[in-house]
Amino acid sequence: MKLDFENHIRVEHGYFLFPLPDEKYKALPEVYDKTCAVIYMASKIVSEPDKHKVPCKPIVEAYIRAALSELIALEEFILDEYHDIDQPLFKIYKTTDPILHMIKLLRNYNIYVSSSMVSQKSMRVRTLSEKIPEFDIEVAYISNLNFEAIRNLRSSKDYTDDQLRRMLDIFEEQQNVFGISTLLIKVALSYIGKFERYIKSIPENGL
Repeated sequence: MKLDFENHIRVEHGYFLFPLPDEKYKALPEVYDKTCAVIYMASKIVSEPDKHKVPCKPIVEAYIRAALSELIALEEFILDEYHDIDQPLFKIYKTTDPILHMIKLLRNYNIYVSSSMVSQKSMRVRTLSEKIPEFDIEVAYISNLNFEAIRNLRSSKDYTDDQLRRMLDIFEEQQNVFGISTLLIKVALSYIGKFERYIKSIPENGL
């Protein structure tokens, strides 16, 4: 497996408000809507107990599973529906980005093996606003990333142990910049951005 550990999705900033995909991607309505679903699920990972008094922990972990599943479902939908695109560009297995590969492994782990455990931490962030230059936020991160558990996945057999360790290290680094929510949103927006080259040539009824 060829992976590029120098060039991968990086979290460069957080989101004061959770974003939507660029309007231009509405030319691909199903893709746009599915990306919005990923963003919604990811944005709910840090939440308060609901009015039914259900504890936060199982809800947060369920949203992580949902966000991961929606991301992989987006890949599967694109590969099934859009046959005229450069498909290797959208096949996570064919990309060189270790973050995308880790997303797929984590989805398989959460669906078939166990659940990602979540911890939260406080973080002071800076803004460009003069009125509120700094404030504290709570961010969530997956706290039980485990080499042996990931290594035992059937889908991990195509990677060397060194690759798996480096993938875990990079994922850990990026999720701790502004939390797992921000990383998953960044991944979704980066993934849909692969359609950039096709947007201008898309007729009104889609690809």
